[in-house]
Amino acid sequence: MMPEMDGLELLIFMKNNDKLKDIPVIIMSSDGEMESVATCMSHGARDYLIKPIRIGNVKNLATHINRQKKKGTDGGRSLNNY
Repeated sequence: MMPEMDGLELLIFMKNNDKLKDIPVIIMSSDGEMESVATCMSHGARDYLIKPIRIGNVKNLATHINRQKKKGTDGGRSLNNY
């Protein structure tokens, strides 16, 4: 849990901010309830990883997002830019 707001609140804030809305957001949480996952995805999360995180999942995710960049479906941003 973050001190000022939770991850969903941060996601909603980012997606409503013109300067932040195109940054790909990946939620990492120990809450694997489908309702939580669906809520984050419906608010614009690029993906949702359930803790504990496996390094292979992170590597696959970076590859997937960078492929989207090459296709032009992510606003021209790459995980390597952050």
